[in-house]
Amino acid sequence: MRISEKQACVDLDLKPEVIASECSSNSKMGGRILQIRGKCVMVDRDLAELYKVPTKVLNQAVRRNGERFPERFRFALTPLEKEEVVTNCDHLKSLRFSHVPVYAFTEQGVAMLATVLKSDIAVKTSIDIMDAFVAMRSFLMSSVGVLQRLGAIELKQLETDKRIDTVFDALDRGNLLPSGILPADSEFDSMRYVSRLIERAQFEILLIDPYSDAATLEVLSKKRPGVKVRLVCKDRGKPTPTEIAKFNRQYKGLAITYSDDFHDRFLIIDNVELHGLGSSINCLGRRVTSYTTRDPKEIAKLLATIRKI
Repeated sequence: MRISEKQACVDLDLKPEVIASECSSNSKMGGRILQIRGKCVMVDRDLAELYKVPTKVLNQAVRRNGERFPERFRFALTPLEKEEVVTNCDHLKSLRFSHVPVYAFTEQGVAMLATVLKSDIAVKTSIDIMDAFVAMRSFLMSSVGVLQRLGAIELKQLETDKRIDTVFDALDRGNLLPSGILPADSEFDSMRYVSRLIERAQFEILLIDPYSDAATLEVLSKKRPGVKVRLVCKDRGKPTPTEIAKFNRQYKGLAITYSDDFHDRFLIIDNVELHGLGSSINCLGRRVTSYTTRDPKEIAKLLATIRKI
């Protein structure tokens, strides 16, 4: 009657005071081992059913041998603990209307029960329950490791989100951050970052992005009405004439210049802001890349290069 790790499932999202599991009904032990006050326990109702004696008889035997059951072996549930157990264990729903105290037995308490009840079935059942407690402990220990790893991942993601939010907050306030890193697997947030820059333009956008395509045009569509867009890209992998025509029918103001002279990506807003992007817009956020806010004085150098094209 060994309980499996799957049967010994524990709902770790519950309050710390009571963590209860309701598991597979195919096992007599399934859902009967609970975690209360940080300890693995079984309540008297479940133990009595397994030992095939009335709950009242089981507790009477314990009271007659009170010196063998200190509080670390057996304790009464508080009203809150009882409510949590009833709420999370379907087979204990009837306890909701019981005015009799509910007792929880720790692993040591279960072992002591065998010496008090003194029956063949009590001894055999105690062994089975002890095996179940061992399985539960093993499961909980493995779960802690998993949760710690998940916690580290979540913390890393929170730190990433915080950095990106800082960028967006700065843009909302009209400030420009000098440089930063966009992490891998952040395509959505990276597109939001570039879209915020596009939305800042009042009259003109110049994007130098050698590997532009339809995804680039989608980001440029975030521009304000009436803002002109000049896109400088390579003749290879460019937006198709059909895509360009569709863009201009709906958003208007797009002109494209083809050039192989540029390696890096630059975004100029209203001829006063110069931003550098470490990746083409259509790939931004897939891998770790950088963004920079450059000295506006360098805009003239770029414009001079483009005029020669």
